[in-house]
Amino acid sequence: MHVFPVILCGGQGTRLWPVSREDMPKQLITFFDNKSLLQSSVLRIKDLPNLGDTIISTNVKQRFLIEEQLSEIAAQNIEIILEPSAKSTAAPITLAAMSALEQNNDAVLLVLSSDNEIKNEDAFKEIVMTATDLAFDAKKFVLFGSDPSYAESGYGYIKFGDLILEGENKVGIHKIEKFIEKPSTLEAETLIQDGYKWNSGIFVLPAKLLLDEMKKYAPDIYTPCKAAFDKKHVHASKDTGYKIVTLPATEFNETRTDSIDYALMEKTENAAVISASIGWSDVGSWKSIYDVGAKDCDGNITRGDNLVTINNKNTFVFSRCNDRVIAALDLENICIIDTDDATLITSTEGSQDVKKVVQSLQFEEKNHYLKSTVHTFRWGHYEVKLFDRHILIKKMTIMVGKTYKNHGGFRNKQLFVTGGVVQIAFGGSKKRLSKGDEIIIPKTQEYSIKVISKIKPAQLVKIEF
Repeated sequence: MHVFPVILCGGQGTRLWPVSREDMPKQLITFFDNKSLLQSSVLRIKDLPNLGDTIISTNVKQRFLIEEQLSEIAAQNIEIILEPSAKSTAAPITLAAMSALEQNNDAVLLVLSSDNEIKNEDAFKEIVMTATDLAFDAKKFVLFGSDPSYAESGYGYIKFGDLILEGENKVGIHKIEKFIEKPSTLEAETLIQDGYKWNSGIFVLPAKLLLDEMKKYAPDIYTPCKAAFDKKHVHASKDTGYKIVTLPATEFNETRTDSIDYALMEKTENAAVISASIGWSDVGSWKSIYDVGAKDCDGNITRGDNLVTINNKNTFVFSRCNDRVIAALDLENICIIDTDDATLITSTEGSQDVKKVVQSLQFEEKNHYLKSTVHTFRWGHYEVKLFDRHILIKKMTIMVGKTYKNHGGFRNKQLFVTGGVVQIAFGGSKKRLSKGDEIIIPKTQEYSIKVISKIKPAQLVKIEF
């Protein structure tokens, strides 16, 4: 038996502040400890026994960001399955099972979300090993039921039934008596008193059993996934060597969008639950990030440059913008989230309702605020700052060791280096530029920008006119 960790890294709609067009999903943002949630998820499972490849399921648009982050922590034995469109969790888990079975006939999946926080990692590893053995022996799907620490209305709840099988450490798996999805706060308080646990969304799934049950209960998910998987293209990344699996959109897009809970777990007779006292929380809102973060003596968290905070209590200030000062004075129970093109100011409790802002913008037909202006590539990314028929201005970031190539076009280009050191090659010549330098490239002229800096990426402003 081999255990294949499956980390669900979100397709679309996973940003904590969707009005910002920076297009950075929450699992890729560095909040605390200089690691993103994705990096923490991968590091958390690397020492587990009998591991197969770690399978990352994600949207095509996030591929290079994910590769970059995994290479930063020297992650090995990585397979990245690229979803052509967002289909919730049932489809990517089904595809991961198909891939794992190609490598091991007794494959067991350990399904994790990339945006979870687990405080007790030693307890997590112990419960994973127990759940894996019991799932394999009993031929059951094992869900982790986490001890609730408060009445959270945004989580699912699960009630334990009769004992199915017990391990040598006296920890056992139980039948699932009932699922409750996102109750009110008052209902959640009653559920906790009745012994319900949080549905963590962490699963241990025997791969063969999973596919058999998906055929039975969700053929409209299984069949299109199988058709797409049979036509997959597999290659090694030029940058990292990671295994990259691309899928044909025509077949994959026929898959019904549904979660693994609704598609299978609430229907199958083979679902079980194990008690997991691991300090789990779903980082689904700024409030949840505030709850798990390290605070000062007044209950404040501040993250970002150019912040001035004075006489605040229980306040969270997070900034990804370096162009202006954010000042917070005499605040209490306030959340301020600042990015280059959007700012959220709310109570810490209200930060869970960001979707209401999106709904309001959609209702007022201001959808242009929701469209991303950031475009990510193998070499880095650029953000469109201004675009009309006369001029195009882009803010570019080129990663260390990468080269950006351009094949000319019908506009002249003026390049300003705002950070790092680059070598620009065009027309048979090479020029070294550093911060403050600029150069003009005539239209139709091919050119390349190579980062010479060894530590920091290069920053440029490109004006096309």
